[in-house]
Amino acid sequence: MQTLEQIIDKSREARELKRALSVKMSQRRMKHQDIANLLQVSSSFISKWF
Repeated sequence: MQTLEQIIDKSREARELKRALSVKMSQRRMKHQDIANLLQVSSSFISKWF
């Protein structure tokens, strides 16, 4: 199984990269709305992953 770092480093798909980054940011206790703003996606898009 790949680690988040491996996915972030090797991902060629924007959606996969954003998902991995959002998980990493969430682990650092960032709010979903802040993650959504940084990744330029909707908060509902983020909430589907958690």
